[in-house]
Amino acid sequence: MTEQTRFAAATLDDALRRDASKTLTSEQQDTLRGYGEEVAFAAGDLLFEAGSEQNAFYVILSGTVVVLDQTEDGEVVISRLGSNTFVGELGLLSGQRPFLSCRAEEASTPLKPSLDALHEVINQIPEIGDVIVTAFAARRETLMSTANSYVTILGPEANRDVTRAREFVARNRIPQQFLDTETPEGAA
Repeated sequence: MTEQTRFAAATLDDALRRDASKTLTSEQQDTLRGYGEEVAFAAGDLLFEAGSEQNAFYVILSGTVVVLDQTEDGEVVISRLGSNTFVGELGLLSGQRPFLSCRAEEASTPLKPSLDALHEVINQIPEIGDVIVTAFAARRETLMSTANSYVTILGPEANRDVTRAREFVARNRIPQQFLDTETPEGAA
C-alpha cells in the first residue's frame, strides 16, 4: 500500500467516523418530540438486542447508552452515545433486524419514535432526515468493513450456490465473512 493510498484510507475512515457520529441540534430534538414518546431505562437495561424484532431507533435525550457487538468472546463496545445523539442503523429503514445490541450504561431517557414516524420525518423534514440517513449509511459502511461475521458463508469459492449466497448478502449490504473450504484457513 502506498503512502498516498494509506492517507486516502485514513481520510475515508475519519469521514465515516464523523458521519456515523452525527448529532442532532436542540431544535431538531424538539421537533422529534412530536413524533415519539420518552422512555426511561435504568443502568444495565437493554434498549434492543441483536436479532430482535424491536424498533432500534432512539434519540438520546439524557444519559449514556452503549452499542454492543455480542461475540463468543463477550461483549465489545462499538460506540458510546450520549445526549443529542441517536441510535439506529440503515437496516432499520428496510425492516432488517439489528445486528448489534444497545444497553443503557447509566439511567437514560431516550425518545422513541415509531418506525412509521421515522419514515415520515426522513421524508418530510430534510434537515433532520439528512442527518439521520447520512449517519445510518456511515454506520452501515463501518459495520461492513469491521464486521465480526454476522453471516458466515462456508463453501468452495467456485460453487454456484456459494456465489449466489455471497452475491445476495453483498447486494443487501449484510455484514459477512466468507471461508473458502478448499483453502487451509477455510478447512480449519
